[in-house]
Amino acid sequence: MTKTIFFNTRGNITLLGIFLAVILSGVMTITIKTVQKNYLAIKSRSNTYLCIKNFTHSSNSIVNTVGKTNSILRSLNLAKKIPKLKIEAEAAILAIYAGQNIAHLAYLKKIALYPRCASTTSAILAIKTPYQHAFGVPLRDANGIIKPRALKWKIDIPLSGRSTLSSLFIQLKLELNSPFSSQLVVQSRENSLPAFLQ
Repeated sequence: MTKTIFFNTRGNITLLGIFLAVILSGVMTITIKTVQKNYLAIKSRSNTYLCIKNFTHSSNSIVNTVGKTNSILRSLNLAKKIPKLKIEAEAAILAIYAGQNIAHLAYLKKIALYPRCASTTSAILAIKTPYQHAFGVPLRDANGIIKPRALKWKIDIPLSGRSTLSSLFIQLKLELNSPFSSQLVVQSRENSLPAFLQ
């Protein structure tokens, strides 16, 4: 009789060991999944910030180019009124138009090909460039000067390329002093949506 009780106790210890092993493996699985999720969130957040850094650098470059060439266009528009300079000024204006269009298209291509940007982020940045454009071609005023988007505007970028209803986003505040400005002022900060919008 004592022999039977001894074997039953052994079976209970074995069952207890299996039960504890299952619980431990469950806890380990949950921990690994949580760490993996956090790692992917940190990686995605870093990529979003690197994407914004690339956008800021490229935008400053295009603003420098367009601001300087817009200033040249302003001078050429005045030179065009002088009969002796009219033909040369018009030819120079057309060459500058072509150069500005090519530079702007190259800028948009860069935005689309940023290696660290999510596709939604690239789309947002391509739409909210410093200059107004239609299908990539910059829009111009009556004097041929490329029109800025606005003197001040904001871009809201969801963190990690999530939908615009995600709770965290990066807000860029951009400022361009005039169409002739060769510097873009960019400020960024991380915001969260109010609770009623989440």
